[in-house]
Amino acid sequence: MEPMTIPIDTVLRVFPNPERFKTCYVEDWDERIKKVDRDFVVVDKPPLLPCFAHVTNGKEVLHRCLADALRVRTVQEVELGMDDRNMTAMTHIDEEVSGLVILARHEKARLVCEHWLKDDKCVFEFVAICTKNLEKGVYRHFYMKTEVQAGNKTPTLYDNIPKRAIRKRSDYEDWNIVTMEVVASAELDGGYAAMRIRTE
Repeated sequence: MEPMTIPIDTVLRVFPNPERFKTCYVEDWDERIKKVDRDFVVVDKPPLLPCFAHVTNGKEVLHRCLADALRVRTVQEVELGMDDRNMTAMTHIDEEVSGLVILARHEKARLVCEHWLKDDKCVFEFVAICTKNLEKGVYRHFYMKTEVQAGNKTPTLYDNIPKRAIRKRSDYEDWNIVTMEVVASAELDGGYAAMRIRTE
């Protein structure tokens, strides 16, 4: 961080014990880079590293750790506004897990990727370790939009919309559907199962 002068009326928050994400300093970043072009970087995120900065720690976050490890130039192409120290994670996976994440290298790329995501042009696959096996097929669940808008990242999922939640026709507008497809599964020891799941 560059030295800076802080105005006298600025509120400065200090976190003496910030959250730490030490997998930021793994030594295999070169191997984790799966694709690079002038618009995007696709990286295999290590586990226990957030895609977006924690409120107490703006340094140990995916795009900053990647940039520091590879010693990228601050600005590579002025006409695109490319700044690899401020890449934007366009896809998000929980900090506890590893997997592929797309990062936009400039504003135009971010806007294009947002349209792809909005138009469901991206398909995501992951492997989940579950407490029981499921048959292949498409599964759907309902959730309330207001729960997500309130900041709840894991809204309650329902097999069907509860009758108690619908008092008038307009109440249906608060519900959305999420679907997933189980494309493969394998039984594990202890009754567990590994399932490859595809979502949009």
